[in-house]
Amino acid sequence: MKIRNYLSTFKFLTLIFASFLSHFSHASPVVHVYTARIRELVKPAFDAFEKKTGIKVEILTGTAAGLIERINAEGKHTKADVLLTVDAGNLWLAKNKYKV
Repeated sequence: MKIRNYLSTFKFLTLIFASFLSHFSHASPVVHVYTARIRELVKPAFDAFEKKTGIKVEILTGTAAGLIERINAEGKHTKADVLLTVDAGNLWLAKNKYKV
């Protein structure tokens, strides 16, 4: 039962992620995702997105704090199109404290 729920949730999140990123398709054939999630857990969703849209996903992993600092240091030259963290608090921090 837990595995089935996990797969349903995974499929749902994949669809949401695909629809969210599909608007990038006009801007670039590559989407750069900076993520604090474990690569092995998010890669299947990115692979499904690539297969569905033909848009390549480049993944950079690290800690949320490290990725936020990197985006802040890169400034307007950052390659990051998307920042994924493990909680909303880090997204709030990125938006409000560092103006990412």
